[in-house]
Amino acid sequence: MAPSAPAWKLRGWSFAAYAYPFQTGSFAEAVGGGATILTTSGVEYAGYSPAAAPLCDSLRGYRVSFTVQLDSETATAGNRSGFSLIAIGSDQTGIELDFWPSSIWVQAIGFTRVESTGWTTSTKTAYTLTVRNGRYTLSAPGMADLTGSPRRYGTLPYTIPNFLFLGDNTSQANASVRIYSVSYAELPEPGILLAAAPLLLVFAFRRRA
Repeated sequence: MAPSAPAWKLRGWSFAAYAYPFQTGSFAEAVGGGATILTTSGVEYAGYSPAAAPLCDSLRGYRVSFTVQLDSETATAGNRSGFSLIAIGSDQTGIELDFWPSSIWVQAIGFTRVESTGWTTSTKTAYTLTVRNGRYTLSAPGMADLTGSPRRYGTLPYTIPNFLFLGDNTSQANASVRIYSVSYAELPEPGILLAAAPLLLVFAFRRRA
């Protein structure tokens, strides 16, 4: 019997892959240890996006949580990565986070590296990307936060509003990655949290009384 897909693949995330004509490219999907294992070689892109476009409001805020482990990654050109997370908001600003074996960095306009943080990505890690009020922050237990401003890249696929992608989006790098989980959530408006604060205080006082 074939192994069942991890739960995150059953919650509205779909797979797509593409290789340029006349190029030798391949990808493989496997399931093991509670993860989807995606391995790519020479494809233009191969990865996962929500089947229905989420609302990624860069001002109000949204969060992408994902647990991954990078088994291998090789680039045939500088400033490329075989595994990336792309998050583009409804205003067409967003961020591409690229994963190398010993660091995570941000792709800037013109394919240059900007913000980065050192991290052993071959360790299974639960990451959280939060975008709110014109700022993004990537955090993980034990890792220094990676933070900065979203970019307006201006080319496809970065001009697609409310676009999320997890996988390999370049023919100039390859990777093998284990994806254990991925989820998306809109953040509540700050005003809602402030309005609820007195009620939470009353509730806490009554529980202690």
